[in-house]
Amino acid sequence: MTYYIRSASLNGYLATASEFGIDANAALRSVGLSRRVLLDPDACIQVAAFARLLENSARLAGADDFGLRMAETRQLSNLGPLALVAAHESTLRQALKVIFRYLLLHNESLFLRMDEANGRVTIIQSIACDWRWPSRQLVELCVGALHRMISSMLGDAWQPLVASFMHSAPARLTVYRRLFSGARIVFGSDFDGLVCQASELEKSLPAGDPVLAGYAREFLERLGNGAIETHADEKVCHLVRTLLPFGRCTADCIAGHLGIDRRTLHRQLVRVGTNFSELVAQVRREDVERYLLDGSRPLHEVARLLGFGGPSAFSEWFRSHYGCSATQWRARTQLNRIG
Repeated sequence: MTYYIRSASLNGYLATASEFGIDANAALRSVGLSRRVLLDPDACIQVAAFARLLENSARLAGADDFGLRMAETRQLSNLGPLALVAAHESTLRQALKVIFRYLLLHNESLFLRMDEANGRVTIIQSIACDWRWPSRQLVELCVGALHRMISSMLGDAWQPLVASFMHSAPARLTVYRRLFSGARIVFGSDFDGLVCQASELEKSLPAGDPVLAGYAREFLERLGNGAIETHADEKVCHLVRTLLPFGRCTADCIAGHLGIDRRTLHRQLVRVGTNFSELVAQVRREDVERYLLDGSRPLHEVARLLGFGGPSAFSEWFRSHYGCSATQWRARTQLNRIG
């Protein structure tokens, strides 16, 4: 499936590219984008093209932190109409609920959810990909942008405990420490996202206005109603992707996260021509290759991230889909990429 994102996500690209002497026009053309998309923040561009632009630019710049540098300029206003609601909610918790519900109006491929336990909240990010290898730069841009948007709502009152990334650590951490000042930065984690104290979510927003928030929510409801219903399968895929590593990926659990029962979930998926088992298999097929091509992950960890009970179950599944062992596939694919 092809996913789209508002071109407002390109905010900061020209400045960051210029910092490294990159010809921005040429870089945009190389992924099929025109400089004109920079003039209309509500224009839709393909997420895959955006991800390739970031990866190409990071390579040209010799900067592992290219996406994170772009995130440093992010403000809540980058969310467009969604920012109108979030800014006027009474607390951070309410603002995040609105952002999570209507995020697909800004970025169809991005999904956020919260896990709360023992006085801490984990905000987990999942990116659906319609390209073969997901973008490290896009992941870091999104996590960094989330941090900056919360900062723009709470100001100095916002302080995350952890910034977490599934990919490996870069050579330099200067920008990470500058952006996530005071937070512990973790690489090779089970999830991409942020961790904070649960009490952070109850903090009041300075611009909170319940009346304006109500009007804005009605506007978003009209704007997003059809899209949210149509994308039922995509929301399930996002949840599957984030819950598989934690061993909690059941139809009942997914339905609970969506605020519906299992039968309603089944009806919604049948309506779009699929079912829960098919979506779990789809997510596993999409994710297994990027996990295997990350040479730092042993097979038992790949098996766990994909929700298998152990390496043997994963090996059997992999051989049935690829006709060879995961070790053989990884070695052959890495050799082809080098060649």
